[in-house]
Amino acid sequence: MCAGAAALAVIPIWSLSHPILFMMGCCCATRVGNEFVMISEIIPEKYRSLAGNMNNGGMAVNMVLAALVNYLLPNWRHMMGLMAAADFLLIIPIYLYVKESLKWLLQSKRNDDAMKLLKEISRINRVEINDMELSQFLRKETINHKKIEAKSLVVEEETGKPTRYTYIHLLKAGFLRKRILILVGVWFAVNLEYYGLFFNVKNLAGNRYLNGVLAGLVEIPSTIFCQVSIRKMGGRLSNCMMTGLAAVCCLITTGLSKYRPAVTVFSLMGLFFGSAAYANAWILTGEFFPTLLRNQAYGLCSAVARISGITAPFFIYLGEKYYAGIPYLVTGLVGILAAFGVYFLPETKSLPLPDTMEEAAAQEKYTQKLCGKHQDSTKVEQQTSPHAI
Repeated sequence: MCAGAAALAVIPIWSLSHPILFMMGCCCATRVGNEFVMISEIIPEKYRSLAGNMNNGGMAVNMVLAALVNYLLPNWRHMMGLMAAADFLLIIPIYLYVKESLKWLLQSKRNDDAMKLLKEISRINRVEINDMELSQFLRKETINHKKIEAKSLVVEEETGKPTRYTYIHLLKAGFLRKRILILVGVWFAVNLEYYGLFFNVKNLAGNRYLNGVLAGLVEIPSTIFCQVSIRKMGGRLSNCMMTGLAAVCCLITTGLSKYRPAVTVFSLMGLFFGSAAYANAWILTGEFFPTLLRNQAYGLCSAVARISGITAPFFIYLGEKYYAGIPYLVTGLVGILAAFGVYFLPETKSLPLPDTMEEAAAQEKYTQKLCGKHQDSTKVEQQTSPHAI
């Protein structure tokens, strides 16, 4: 992204900017997904949602700064140059201080690097421990990881050879298929709500730069609200509430399209809840899938979310050409459907990240049925064992 922004700042041929922007978009999506995977694997469960929301809070501050910088630097090339400089300054501390997760090192069989990481952890925490104790701990973790890896392999009946999980396995098990389909819908809806409202900021009443600052400022308390609601209600119910409230704000705005000050107020309210739902979706998704399927789940959900981000400007265009309430009506209806679907996901509050299929299947006993009773976990475990898959 640093190289792409630097190139955009100086490149004289406009047509060459298209492949550069495409590359930067791919890098941005990959980087953001990687951030949340690392947060899920490195941060303990007690602080996982807080760390994820602190990451989202950084993005909210960036939104405010972006509007201010755009006002001060109206030339977009200058903006790209500043962005390249900021990215370059971040590369060094990221390389020096952000470590790989122990799970990933063990999975990649990089035991020497894992030993170095353990020594670094003991040094930072001021724990005196000798190399023999570290070696014993590493050996124990390696054995546990091999057990988890063995359980996370699928034996093909025809060849008798084990194969690792792929995107296809997200759809093979019934409980995983239900989760990924619901989450894909949630990501599509919250992205449509978020980007639909944010891209439409320029059409709101008042100064466009001030509206951009307000849209960014809204996300800061939204991040705090997301953290508090997750701690109090759990990820499932809080996402259901946030997505639903954002949809309601959009539907109310549909009938107020002629009253521009009211549209501005309800749009910002919808952006508040939509931003909270978006942050919640990033945190929630990683808690439903075993370790060897977590990256695939994030990748699939993020890919579908990009589709809704691509379609959002077209709904705004329809609103500008035909009826101003069209973007709000579409995002509101899609959001209501997504909020309804989230209700049927398991509640993962205070639960550890699942490492194996059995652990992921065991979460089904925390699934809420429409009638209000929990699903029978014994049936789930019988139907969703890796051998049955």
